[in-house]
Amino acid sequence: MTSTTDSEKSSAYSNTPNCMVCGGPLDLRRTQGRRSRKPFLIFVCPVDGRHFRAFVTYQPYVDEVLGRLDGHDSDGLTSSPEDA
Repeated sequence: MTSTTDSEKSSAYSNTPNCMVCGGPLDLRRTQGRRSRKPFLIFVCPVDGRHFRAFVTYQPYVDEVLGRLDGHDSDGLTSSPEDA
């Protein structure tokens, strides 16, 4: 099993897109479906969630991202308090 270095963790976040309205980096949040309970990702503008919001539900992609960030919630990936 390989360990994740700080440079690998930071590179995972450096690919985060910017909001097209205000230019700030989008927050990446983890949540789960109400019925399916499957995990998915949300990209949202931290300045104003109405600027940009995108839901990623493609499970192979979600699994890959969560696998890379597993155990590193304090480094940038936050859990959404709401069940989307």
